[in-house]
Amino acid sequence: MLALLFDQPSRGFFTTELIELTGSGAVQRELKRLTSSGLVNVTLIEKRKHYQADPVPTIRSRILLSRESIVFNRPRIQITGDSGRND
Repeated sequence: MLALLFDQPSRGFFTTELIELTGSGAVQRELKRLTSSGLVNVTLIEKRKHYQADPVPTIRSRILLSRESIVFNRPRIQITGDSGRND
């Protein structure tokens, strides 16, 4: 959905369009998250929500976006049956 919104920042989308284009049922939840972070603007057009990428996203929203795209590799710890205790 980010690609749809940010590849064409001058174009806006209605919720139904985004659901059809992405095939996802989680569109409304994602749109709420994107609007609350400041990455996407929402306006009402004929009582329907119209979403468009913010042409000048704030620093806060850029940080949120970059944080979402980072993949953390955590080391795995193997636990064995011997804990070194003398019972």
